[in-house]
Amino acid sequence: MKKRTLYILHIAFIATLIFTFPAFAGSLESTQLVTGTKNLLRDVAAVLTGLVALATAAISIKNVVTWQTAADEEKPKHKKAFTQTLELGILGTCIGGVITAILSYYGG
Repeated sequence: MKKRTLYILHIAFIATLIFTFPAFAGSLESTQLVTGTKNLLRDVAAVLTGLVALATAAISIKNVVTWQTAADEEKPKHKKAFTQTLELGILGTCIGGVITAILSYYGG
């Protein structure tokens, strides 16, 4: 699970670098392709941030309920699942902010 998440984050970061690369070309900055790509990335980052926050909230609620209703010997396992869900949710939400911050440097 952790390796898969890191792999997905790594691919997302590489994709972000690939799609923002055309912004470096000064003569192409005002073209519809570059501005459209920046707008698309900004909108995708906003949607993904919302979806990650929603999924984190739903999974966290499920984990809290299972944590509270679990037997005493199983509570640490469910508490760990809850904290991992929160950590991944915060990380996923921050990625959208990083994409937005990178695009803001290029006028996006």
